[in-house]
Amino acid sequence: MFVFSNFTGLCFADLKRLSEEHLKETPDGKLWIEMKRQKTGTEFRVGVMDIPRRIMEKYATKRKDHHLFNVYCRDRMIQLTRELGHLCGISKLTFHRARHNFGTHITLSQGVPIESVSRMMGHKRFSTTQIYAKVTDTKVAEDMKKLSARTEKSKIILHENDKFRMAIRFPGAVKNNNVKPENNI
Repeated sequence: MFVFSNFTGLCFADLKRLSEEHLKETPDGKLWIEMKRQKTGTEFRVGVMDIPRRIMEKYATKRKDHHLFNVYCRDRMIQLTRELGHLCGISKLTFHRARHNFGTHITLSQGVPIESVSRMMGHKRFSTTQIYAKVTDTKVAEDMKKLSARTEKSKIILHENDKFRMAIRFPGAVKNNNVKPENNI
């Protein structure tokens, strides 16, 4: 269930409520989860990628009722998540960490716009999503590499003249036309 939440962003309460009625298939065959967050009542919609789809298929025959998964109670899930963290050498692993991973690593660091992530996660306020927007050095390096590749393909011409250089060195003086090029080094 932890892996499923890593790829859908569902918190424990919404995962526990998840049922067939929340699954919607588009005409092109894409599967979506559409529901309201239990915590805020905010509607959200998130696409079901391959890994969560395979998890749903794996557990389809084990269902006891209309819910997609037979989810343990919260206390047991906390215990199992801690054990998973211990086995992986991760201290203080929590189930909510999966939601953070979705917001940070699965979506934002892969170039999904923060506005889309906010809607997928069912946040009422954009500022809530910004907590997940921790930009990693790797992401910055990748973005700079993409930018360099785009700018290398097109010619960028910098037009310089004396007034431009003076505007950089003496912003207020150029605005008032008080600086003459010959008086500046």
